Amino acid sequence: MSVDLAAVFAQFGDAYRTHAHLNADQQRALHAVLACRTPALGLQRHRCDHCAFEHHLYRSCRNRHCPKCQGAVRAAWVADRCEDVLEVPYFHLVFTLPHELNALARAQPRQTYARLFDVAWHTLRSLARDRLGGELGMTAVLHTWGQTLTQHVHLHCLIAGGAFDARKGRWQRVRSRYLFPVKVMQRLFRGRMVSALRRAGAALPLPAERLDALLDALMSKTWSVYAKPVLGHPHQLLDYLGRYTYRIAIGNERLLALSDTQVSFRYRDHRDGGKHKVMALDGAEFMRRYLQHVVPRGFMRVRHFGFLGNRVRRKTLARIRALLPPRQALRVAVRPASAQEHRCPQCGVGMLRFVAHTERTLIDSS
Repeated sequence: MSVDLAAVFAQFGDAYRTHAHLNADQQRALHAVLACRTPALGLQRHRCDHCAFEHHLYRSCRNRHCPKCQGAVRAAWVADRCEDVLEVPYFHLVFTLPHELNALARAQPRQTYARLFDVAWHTLRSLARDRLGGELGMTAVLHTWGQTLTQHVHLHCLIAGGAFDARKGRWQRVRSRYLFPVKVMQRLFRGRMVSALRRAGAALPLPAERLDALLDALMSKTWSVYAKPVLGHPHQLLDYLGRYTYRIAIGNERLLALSDTQVSFRYRDHRDGGKHKVMALDGAEFMRRYLQHVVPRGFMRVRHFGFLGNRVRRKTLARIRALLPPRQALRVAVRPASAQEHRCPQCGVGMLRFVAHTERTLIDSS
């Protein structure tokens, strides 16, 4: 019997809510996952264009924390990125917050995550201007989890291997294998984040003495910045990018078993050579770990910076491409479901076409 997140929530959700405080975003996500593709959201009616057979499908919740609703959204998003890919090398960087800041991220998630985006971008932007004399283009994706659903706040950054000087109309390609020296990025990232937290001061939920002691200790640590080149054709690049966008803490494919008291799932142990292992968690602990990764409503987990910024992207990319060798246009077909899944189950000849759906949506997506 297959296991999915909705089954886990159905079994342990009520008991967990009796002793744990859930904020509004967590309540909304829990309710959405439970209601997704059930009668609670109503039906979509589809009719065969050959034999007029009617097929009814339950509607999706479209909540971004629901594993059933992310596949088609991710595919459409990747297809939209086709026009953004340049025929240049790319780099994958990961900026990780020290675990000493996990409590702050839980207390002030929106502010903490926003600082991470801002500090990571300004770290790279300053290096690009100093070393390459131009502006970078970056897509960044926030993840807050590790393989075992523990809190692990980090930012995946995909960066084109060059900088654009808009004033001179010049493209300067990157010659380093890791974009910029990793130790330099570590020091700048650490210094800028600690400075941002010191400036926030009274707005943080920590007494001044404790905050100073924490930040002093963090300045003595080496912060984690991972960097590597992304190899392959732009088609592989898009697939690579798709692995990180619209991903949630755990998908249904990793869930293995559900008992009266425990949830078992598969994870990859990066400390043991990436071996696949199985972990069993108490139902309440699984709920706690999963729900801590629900991001605040309206918070953008995927952001674009530099010449990929929404306001300048099309115009600037056209100017950059004029400086690069011509490339073949990339096209990715978006197919939320296979043709077989849309074929009429009654006659096997016609295709199911959307007819109507219930007017009211009970779940507010976020």
